[in-house]
Amino acid sequence: MDLLGAQKGLTRVRRDIEAGIESGRFTMKDVDVAVECAVGAATFLSRLIHTEPDRDDAETADQTTEGLLRMLGVSASEVRAICRSPLPELHTAGLRGAVDEVTANGDPAR
Repeated sequence: MDLLGAQKGLTRVRRDIEAGIESGRFTMKDVDVAVECAVGAATFLSRLIHTEPDRDDAETADQTTEGLLRMLGVSASEVRAICRSPLPELHTAGLRGAVDEVTANGDPAR
């Protein structure tokens, strides 16, 4: 397990939850509980999808996301809108090899 990567991920989760609370978008006030819930949801979502390969992974991820955002205090109507919106385009800058960039013709980017 990449503990350094896990720690960076936890730092990012905490930062995002703190920003949501500070902005008033999240009503849950205990950052530690919110982080534990988010990490637990992500961990067991991965396990569920892995152990039940016939499960609709997109629907399962949406249900998990909806539940987590509602727990954090986001309104039901906003959660529905978020989960039904297309995902933004993935930008690979800063991912350090997680996704290989390619040019339009399929050759690796330099």
